Amino acid sequence: MARAGGSIYLEPASVITYLDGPPLEWSDMPFYAVRWSDEWTLASLHRFRDKWHLTEDAYFTRQYANLGWRRKHYLVQSTLLRRVPSWRLRLLLASVALPIEEAWARRVFARHARALAGSAARG
Repeated sequence: MARAGGSIYLEPASVITYLDGPPLEWSDMPFYAVRWSDEWTLASLHRFRDKWHLTEDAYFTRQYANLGWRRKHYLVQSTLLRRVPSWRLRLLLASVALPIEEAWARRVFARHARALAGSAARG
């Protein structure tokens, strides 16, 4: 649009995430671990930046600093810990669960990447 001489209007504070709403089903966990992985998020941000010829500004800096927030919030806090009655106990359990979730999510993403590479090599 800009190259054609038109105007582009953006709402800088907007963030759009499509979810059916927490809690997620257990069977959905691997899908979201891949989709919200740091690698996929970075690729999406870079594609968005490159496609629209954007500069690395405060928005991108903020996004890079918060990689994995959707996984941490929706997979761990909203799904795994949502029924823990005490906020102090939730904080304690989150401090244990988050590093475990990060390691698990990296493994799930690596398995997905290997499977994708294998199918690309075969076909």
